[in-house]
Amino acid sequence: MRAATRSLLAAALLVLLCGAVLQHHHVRADEERAAAAGAVAAAEAQATALLSYRPETASRTLHAAEAALAPGPFHNRYADMIEQRTIPAAKNERIGTSAEIAGSAWLSGDDERARVLLFVNQTSRSGDDPPESAGSRIEVTVTRADGDWRIVEFRPI
Repeated sequence: MRAATRSLLAAALLVLLCGAVLQHHHVRADEERAAAAGAVAAAEAQATALLSYRPETASRTLHAAEAALAPGPFHNRYADMIEQRTIPAAKNERIGTSAEIAGSAWLSGDDERARVLLFVNQTSRSGDDPPESAGSRIEVTVTRADGDWRIVEFRPI
């Protein structure tokens, strides 16, 4: 084989290899964007569920939100809090809250675990008192379990 032919084959092989590497990076970037979007959407939906309930349906609503959490320390603390304080107060004092996500941002993560910042507006009502509104920032960590994103940490900041 002549030197020119070998050089052309080597150049063609190099071009194919570079194309394969670029394609891999492009596919990986698309996967990371999709993971980020899924993690943010799950954090928003689950945080809204954790923070929203009506007095007459608090037990059912909050237990459903609890069931969507990842197992672990936050799940245990949330379960204790709703049983010991939130559900009794909702029933006895007719307390209800409604949370709305005003904004969100991906902080860091990968396709298995992510940190998300949520800006939450929450309106609370107790008995016949007028509603009260407050805003907060919450850092939420979600992890993938069985293909679904689930909250594993929830920290007001």
